[in-house]
Order: sequence, then C-alpha cells, then structure tokens
Amino acid sequence: MNTASANEARRKGIGVVLIIALLALACAMAFSPSSAGAVDLAAGSADLAAAPSGAAAPAAPAPEEQAGAAHVMYQTHVQSVGWQGWAKDGGMAGTQGRSLRLEGLRARLAGAGAGGIAYSTHVQGIGWQGWRQDGQLSGTSGRSLRLEAVKIRLTGAAAGRYDVYYRVHAQRFGWMGWAKNGEPAGTSGYSYRLEALEVRLVEKGG
Repeated sequence: MNTASANEARRKGIGVVLIIALLALACAMAFSPSSAGAVDLAAGSADLAAAPSGAAAPAAPAPEEQAGAAHVMYQTHVQSVGWQGWAKDGGMAGTQGRSLRLEGLRARLAGAGAGGIAYSTHVQGIGWQGWRQDGQLSGTSGRSLRLEAVKIRLTGAAAGRYDVYYRVHAQRFGWMGWAKNGEPAGTSGYSYRLEALEVRLVEKGG
C-alpha cells in the first residue's frame, strides 16, 4: 500500500472513532439525572441522616396530655357576683382579698371515659349537705349562706386512675393545706367563710 492510501485509511479510522465517541456522549446525556432529581436525592439523604435506623422514638407525652385524659371543671357562686365562669385543673374559682363568701359549688369531669366527680359542702346554718355530682348544685343560691368547708371525691373510672386534690381560701386563714379524695377542707363549726377554691387531678403513681 502506498503512502497516500495509508493516510486515507488513518483519516477514516479517526472519523469512525470520533463518531462513536459523540454517540456515547449523547447517550450519557440522555440518561443522566436532572438537577432537580439530584436535589431531591440529596434532601432524602439528609432526612435519612437525621433519623438513622434504630434511633429511639420520641418520648411519650405526659399522661395528662394524652388523648382521653380527664380534666376537672368547677365553678362557684360568689356573694354579690353570682355564678362565675368555669375554672379548670387547678385554676382559682372564687375571689381572693375581697372578703366575699362562696355560696354554691358545681363540678364536673371532662375527658373520654373520665368517670364522675362528687362533692359535698358544709353550709352556714345547715351543716354538711348530701353528696352532689357531675354539675349539680351543692350549697345554696340566692340565700346569702356561706360555704364553710367542702369535700370532693371521684367516682367510676376516674377514681381508679386519679386522686383529686383540693384546697380552699378561708376567712382569717388564707390558703389552707391540700386535702384529697373526700377529706374535708376548710372550717366547719367556726363560722368562717370560704372565699376561693382550687381543684386538680393527679394520676395515681405519678
């Protein structure tokens, strides 16, 4: 083969190599992931890194925050004021520093399967009344008779799950110690008025 023929063959070979290279590049571009896909994959990798396999589950909420937890609601009838709005879970019902007597009490529980609540009040000139429950009036309304002491207890499912704690603000004493589960709170036989009340639920064993 002469020199001219050899040169021509080399040129054709180079051309074929170039065509194959261009075809390979075109195929690679056609099947490469888009930039958006790359971002999504990166984000997914970040999420996996933030929550590695075998990581501990988040802590469970406190029992009072779980669905179905019971809440105690209560309201008082106050001298010169009448029925106040409902207080809840340890909030104050009544007044403080105004020397106004409590005259009546209502209480109830809220929450799935909560059970019930019962309460009795010691009333001026009457003494201990019978137990009332679940929103019924204990005490009096419109008779200007002071409450002097109170007892509160739970019934049904709530009694097995919670203790009920309560305390009163009494004339000359201020806030008295906490009573629970049917114990008397306040004064009976001393003619001192109750002025405010707080009630809360505490899960047994909590």
